[in-house]
Amino acid sequence: MFNFYINTPEDDTSGSLYSNIGIYFSNDSIWFNIYDTLPFVPQLETPDNFFYDDTANWIKVELNYIAIGGEKYMTVGNFKGNQNTNLLNLGPSLINYYYFDSFSLVECNPPPPSIEIIIPNIFTPNKDGINDNFNIENLPDNSLLTVYNRWGASVYQSNNYNNDWTGESLSDGVYYYILTLPSGNSTKGTVTILRD
Repeated sequence: MFNFYINTPEDDTSGSLYSNIGIYFSNDSIWFNIYDTLPFVPQLETPDNFFYDDTANWIKVELNYIAIGGEKYMTVGNFKGNQNTNLLNLGPSLINYYYFDSFSLVECNPPPPSIEIIIPNIFTPNKDGINDNFNIENLPDNSLLTVYNRWGASVYQSNNYNNDWTGESLSDGVYYYILTLPSGNSTKGTVTILRD
């Protein structure tokens, strides 16, 4: 993640503000004595038509950047030229500038891989020690399970299901469940109890 802070001058020395702030990373330093377009394609740009016009506060800008390796230098500026730059006029001056501070490039760890929750559609609670419970694989703690019969009456509920429902005292057949994870996501489905 690439971050920096930007602020607009409080006085009237800046005649206008511009969007399209570009950031160019390079392996070598660059020097061009020009006042218009920087002849490079920036790897990062701020949003088009968004002007940082807050003079009282520093605004944090965050942009995603994937390094390719070898970057040592950074150039910040206008890479589009006057004809392709969006301007917000503030006053009569021809000078355009911002204040910048605290540039940083921080490594972000990738999110952990998601674990698939596997819900069976049948279990056989015949007390043979095999498939006797409604066993949901990779189920996170504090998951809510509610089971209904075919008439819509609740026959089982647990606010922290631990794979311990055996369908005891229920007849064989198809039942309906709603499983709600701690994240709030819900899954609906059917499960069959089959003892023979």
